[in-house]
Amino acid sequence: MRLCHVLPLGVVFLSMAPYRVEAQVDFTPPADVKLATRFSVDPAAVWAEMPVTDRSNDFDQQRRTLEQVVAQVAGPLDQAQAHLALANWDLAIPTATPATKWLLNMASEKDLKVLSEAAAGATEHLRQARLLLKKVPTTTSAPADPAFSAADVGRRKGLESAADTLEPFRTALAAAVLTGDENSDKETRNQAARSLSAVREVADEEVAACALMWQAFLWNLAGRDGRSTVSLPNATVKPAQPGYDFISRLLRCQILADNGHYPAAMAMAGRVRTSCAEWFPNEAREQIEARERLAALEQCRIGGEWMSLLRKDNFPSNADRLEALLVQVQEAVFPMDKAPFTIYTLDRAVPLFISPPKLQPGSRPAPSTATSPG
Repeated sequence: MRLCHVLPLGVVFLSMAPYRVEAQVDFTPPADVKLATRFSVDPAAVWAEMPVTDRSNDFDQQRRTLEQVVAQVAGPLDQAQAHLALANWDLAIPTATPATKWLLNMASEKDLKVLSEAAAGATEHLRQARLLLKKVPTTTSAPADPAFSAADVGRRKGLESAADTLEPFRTALAAAVLTGDENSDKETRNQAARSLSAVREVADEEVAACALMWQAFLWNLAGRDGRSTVSLPNATVKPAQPGYDFISRLLRCQILADNGHYPAAMAMAGRVRTSCAEWFPNEAREQIEARERLAALEQCRIGGEWMSLLRKDNFPSNADRLEALLVQVQEAVFPMDKAPFTIYTLDRAVPLFISPPKLQPGSRPAPSTATSPG
């Protein structure tokens, strides 16, 4: 439900239950002006024109290397670990840019397909890994299997735990593609969000921050706006994790806009943009500017949506004032004579926390892969 697009632009809503808007930000539109320049930033076009290094060859090489490990290691534990490492890579690396765009409502159909295909590939590797792990006993008590030691049993438990941590991330990316049944899709995303609850509590701070980000995003997609921001970090506080916590701050802006709080969402995105240099003083200027552009792009996306609603509902003067502010952002961050622009993206859609086993010198392909529990 859109709550504020038909009211004066300077208002920030602080008491519209059940929504919570941070009181420390405000949105101050410029005075009425005649527009000399029209707002023209198109997030899809900015992404499409972004100068990127073609990493497809790198991705192909990384995948081939991991597939070689899967083929050459012997023994169920090494084979299971190799499958889990490949599943982790599938979910983390080729998905990083599409995931960033999906999290901020800027994904194309191609992006969503990449996420869905990565989840499908990870599904098979997780299945293979779990079948292989069933070949290893869960205890060394009698009748003991001389082929496996107590260390092997402990390693099995560790790999099972890693698989359990990876599974909710796989479920999250699998929810990228809709089935067409709105109720079913919302329930799928709600269940995916719930599955991340345990991962949020793990000791690894990077994994926990990533789980929190994806959970809030999925709950918002599922219509659970009351839960989507309850644990997200405050958008004006310095991120503890430079990747996932940074995106989480912009995600908070997006969720506010999705629920009609456009003034607060615009102001917060602007605060994030102007805080990047302070938050990341050790990063190269080019990286800071890329972060600033992502925050500005979120401002433009939110503002463009709000402006369209104002014009649709016949509030042209408010729409013009908003457009004047968006033009200021456009000229400051996206000047046409400087295009194309580099935009910040996550390095990994999920953390890489499962390493492949090391190949022994002279390793040969394993005789077979897991096809049954055995």
